[in-house]
Amino acid sequence: MITNLKDGNIVYHCPLTEDDAQFIINKGMELDTNICVWIDNRLFCNKINAHTLGYSRISDVPPIKFDSLSDISDKSITKVLWYDDELRIQSFLKNMRKSLSPQVTCCTSKPWFLEFFNSRTSKSLALEKICGFYRINLSEVIAIGDELNDISMLKAAGLSVAVENAVDELKFQADIITASNNDDGFSKLVYDFF
Repeated sequence: MITNLKDGNIVYHCPLTEDDAQFIINKGMELDTNICVWIDNRLFCNKINAHTLGYSRISDVPPIKFDSLSDISDKSITKVLWYDDELRIQSFLKNMRKSLSPQVTCCTSKPWFLEFFNSRTSKSLALEKICGFYRINLSEVIAIGDELNDISMLKAAGLSVAVENAVDELKFQADIITASNNDDGFSKLVYDFF
């Protein structure tokens, strides 16, 4: 979902299908993992604990607890995220890729986050939509990333940048590597170019 922050209007939205969202949430409940569900820019969680509160702080959106799928089943779900320890996430990723419909992409955005979203969307598509909205040519865009979910965005941008602590696969795709995000890599990039 891309939202215009000035007026709150949705510029673009590509939610999961209801069947896919239900399957992912039910499976997450079976596996007793921490489930975060994005609906209309609101964050719904099956548990309120250190994991979901931590994710809430990162996103700066307060969590709303849901007890069962029926609490949220009639909503348009943008994305589902599972938050767990790294070994469990790796196991979930391997197993879920085999059982998801082709309409769902799942990938890690951090080693402890497993994200599920509609396969018709990506960060590259989001970048294209934003550029179209502001009438900016993609060749004039600098994209910076650190995880596997950033690869499509880096491929679409005119200049692709990875932070030093990015995963190796992303660094391989980048034109430039800057300092880590812990060492102000973004700020250094902006200073070097502007």
